[in-house]
Amino acid sequence: MKDSILLAVDEMCSILPSTNELGIGVYNHTSVAVGYASQQGNFSLGPSLSLYTMPACGVTLCGRVAGVAPGARAQADVYFVGPLGVSVSAAVDWVGGRSLVLPGGMAAMVVAGPVLRWGAK
Repeated sequence: MKDSILLAVDEMCSILPSTNELGIGVYNHTSVAVGYASQQGNFSLGPSLSLYTMPACGVTLCGRVAGVAPGARAQADVYFVGPLGVSVSAAVDWVGGRSLVLPGGMAAMVVAGPVLRWGAK
């Protein structure tokens, strides 16, 4: 595999389990990224957009929040033994608007785990 420019489109839907009477939540995250790919790994960075409806609790108040949030996402994959490696992805969304339940305005997520690369030769 030669070093090359990487174009990635990622879609992730998270189902948040119910912890109270407000029910389950859904957080859908879509990103488009540009990066660099090589035999040893790849790295990508780009903008994202999330749609969400979920229960949230502040210091004194709980309620359901819903909306659209712009953000950014970065991902790195490093391959150690042939097609086997590790992947780390981080995303930040700005969940703006006026909410007594979620006044902070930012959501962050970091995911890490094994990755297996396959392809045609």
